[in-house]
Amino acid sequence: MALNAEGLKSLIQQKKQQHMAGIEVSDPANADQVRDANNLALAEAIFEHILSSLTVTLPVQQVITSVTGQAVGMPNPAPIDCEVE
Repeated sequence: MALNAEGLKSLIQQKKQQHMAGIEVSDPANADQVRDANNLALAEAIFEHILSSLTVTLPVQQVITSVTGQAVGMPNPAPIDCEVE
């Protein structure tokens, strides 16, 4: 999934709704809670958006993919792509 502004904007709005549930935003006494909920929503949305697009590639000949006998290994013949979970 590629990073895009509309997807991130939508995710931030969803997270804000989740974190603002039960907070009376019009009450000035809740200003700190509102700020914290907004900050948490923003951080979570950015983290999830990046994580959903992140792939790690291990270069050729950098990973031993199989071992035979005492100490004979077979390095990876092609790059290895891994998704981060």
